[in-house]
Amino acid sequence: MATITISVQSMLNSALYDSYTVSDGITAGALKTTIQTDTGVETAWYVLYYNDVEMVNGNTLASYGVTDGSVLISANTIATLTTKQDRQLAKLNLATLNRTASGNPYNVYDILLLPTQYVGNVVVDNPHPFGLIEGRPWVI
Repeated sequence: MATITISVQSMLNSALYDSYTVSDGITAGALKTTIQTDTGVETAWYVLYYNDVEMVNGNTLASYGVTDGSVLISANTIATLTTKQDRQLAKLNLATLNRTASGNPYNVYDILLLPTQYVGNVVVDNPHPFGLIEGRPWVI
């Protein structure tokens, strides 16, 4: 197994690529875990592609022909999460990571400030005594 340096498209900004130095014997799933440790992006939120082929978590980078200098593409899979609640929270959590990375001071959310939220697949109203709140759900 060889040590390689690869670029992986960022889930926080698709125009940016993060660099990782790993063994080509690492699995796609283990690489995603490394990415989660570095960026906070959950492994369930995306898949990786190399040469237009979706990388299966249990297969090694070498099995796909990934070599030093290769570029992997990430594809958002939040829309495929099990429940609407999972999707809503994933989107808010991804936005939190993005806002934090870009230095936005409004990087914390309060889901109760949204007009509605999901519990499982059921929508629940969040009534506000003062109506809708500007900038919701982001707070300082």
